[in-house]
Amino acid sequence: MSQYSPDIAFLTLISTFGKHSFRVPELRNKYSLQNDTPSDINVVRRLLHGRVRTLVKNDYLEECFESNSKRPHYRATEKLFRLLKEHEDSKSKVLEVDEQFRLSVTSLLRKQESEIRISLKAIKALEAMKDEEPNQTDVINLAIRQIAEGNEDIMASIKGLEALSAVMS
Repeated sequence: MSQYSPDIAFLTLISTFGKHSFRVPELRNKYSLQNDTPSDINVVRRLLHGRVRTLVKNDYLEECFESNSKRPHYRATEKLFRLLKEHEDSKSKVLEVDEQFRLSVTSLLRKQESEIRISLKAIKALEAMKDEEPNQTDVINLAIRQIAEGNEDIMASIKGLEALSAVMS
């Protein structure tokens, strides 16, 4: 058996009435202002009436009758307000996780940049050693090549982290 999951945007629209009761034509007017709707308002009214009945059936709205009207009025229930609050809380948690992820990417980027600076200083020191120890030039060149190859990997990682950081900004 499938579980009904309401449209959050529609529930948010209904929540604008607060705890006050409303009729479908009032909801239709707000809905029409917020969305692109067909020009025939009766089509929209029928669509919304069906959605409202579904929300009543699932206890997101309660049906009430005003004393001076035979037509049903609807009022949001606590279940609807709880669902909207949970949705807002989950959105803020996602933003919090995104902020932590962004900080970890930035931290990793700084670490990679630091490694590049250190390895460039190491290459510079090895180049100076070649002048001091000319008979060890082959060994020093091999060490320089290994550091340079490692730098290529680090530079690729930095490039990827910078792209990720740019997308998150």
